[in-house]
Amino acid sequence: MIWVRPMAHKGNSWKSSSSRQKVYLYVEINN
Repeated sequence: MIWVRPMAHKGNSWKSSSSRQKVYLYVEINN
């Protein structure tokens, strides 16, 4: 979850960009 915090802090930048998929994939692997 630590890696997700900085990305979410940026706001719409990570939501609109392709990084969004990386965040979800990263979370699924950890969970």
